[in-house]
Amino acid sequence: MTRPGQAAFHGLFVPALLAVALLPWLGPRAAVGGAAAVTAVALPVCILIIWMAEQLFPARAEWNARPLTDGMNGLRQLGRTLLYVFGITQVTALLITRASALVKPVVEGARMEIALWPSAAPFAARVLLAFTLAELASYGVHRAAHHFRVLWQFHSTHHVITELNALKAFQTHPVDDVLFHLGRTVPLLWLGAGVEEVVAALYWGGVLGVLSHANIRVAERGWRLFFNLPRAHAVHHSADAVEGRANFGCHTVFWDRVFGTFRPQASPELVVGVEPVGRRSLWQELIWPFYRRV
Repeated sequence: MTRPGQAAFHGLFVPALLAVALLPWLGPRAAVGGAAAVTAVALPVCILIIWMAEQLFPARAEWNARPLTDGMNGLRQLGRTLLYVFGITQVTALLITRASALVKPVVEGARMEIALWPSAAPFAARVLLAFTLAELASYGVHRAAHHFRVLWQFHSTHHVITELNALKAFQTHPVDDVLFHLGRTVPLLWLGAGVEEVVAALYWGGVLGVLSHANIRVAERGWRLFFNLPRAHAVHHSADAVEGRANFGCHTVFWDRVFGTFRPQASPELVVGVEPVGRRSLWQELIWPFYRRV
């Protein structure tokens, strides 16, 4: 049975979220650090909106952490997720900062003398170009992470999750995050992209990355031609290794369509996780990748 307002929610959620995400960028930005300031405020707001939506209209209620009804199991599930969101992400941010500082002089020294980046183009056009190119690089890193064992060791931390919801987007290994971040940003900086458009592109990736994991059903319409929506991303998280070898785009399915790896939806019997399916300990998720085959 459709709950009151559910049909309207399905149809309006994606365009409404994109409008909220876009709104802060329509006003004047500070000359220095403007994109970073907008991101610091707007991204948490978008994450909160997505989280609230899946509490009201979950696609699968059992995929949401339910500490009030599931007792200690629900509390443990919520606690694990919050540890990643507020703890592990801080470790990731520190590692990314250090790694970026190390590669910056290398990138600047290797940058071509020919101006490849359309610096005179409108800001929106530069952001769209940066986002599309970052997604191409991310697509390549992601496919490699599923192909090479040394990369899969760390990437598997994200795939062992047994339920999909907005905050699970943050359950990733710091090493995996550093590799993806460098893959997305180094080519852009080498081409001469400005910091503002790179940050803006990463912001949109953050919004869409959380949306792709959200435990909600949305009317896909034309959005599915470009954006990585929850139904498509669920395919990639399938415990069936053959079924999951699709939809490698983290925030868009554009490159999956180009390279023939797009699959629109999972089988009705979708099970999420990595065989053998089941929750792992923090030690297994964060320490095992350094020394034990996952």
